[in-house]
Amino acid sequence: MPKPVPASIQAKEWQQAEQAFALLLSGKSQRQVAQEMGVSLALVQRRVAKYKAETVQSRAEELREVQHARIQAGIAANWKGYLQGDKDATQSVIRLMEREARLMGLDSAQAFTVQTVQVNDELEVLRMLAAMDGHGTIPGEIVRSEVE
Repeated sequence: MPKPVPASIQAKEWQQAEQAFALLLSGKSQRQVAQEMGVSLALVQRRVAKYKAETVQSRAEELREVQHARIQAGIAANWKGYLQGDKDATQSVIRLMEREARLMGLDSAQAFTVQTVQVNDELEVLRMLAAMDGHGTIPGEIVRSEVE
């Protein structure tokens, strides 16, 4: 069964890419492939690069789907024991869930930003002492009150 042609590539380009890739796999150099196909070396290089990108990505996605289905089946097979507190089933479910998280990219590092605020330590200590004394004011601080 022929492979479907990716939307990003025209049918003729895809045929050239498949042909060039097959010739490379047979042991020919890119230069030999270009001569045999009657095209430039640069064209062979572009077609092969595009072919690899399309097929490798597609195969990786297929494998990811198969692996995910297997993990889900493993979790389902151990779930009853997990719910009943079976130690082996619990360990299996945990390992499978960890693997699933890695496969799906859920446990990758998260970026975060830390913001700091510069404070005047002496002033903060005086405010804390004033709060502990019950006065609520810092010695020398001007307190304004509204007069009705």
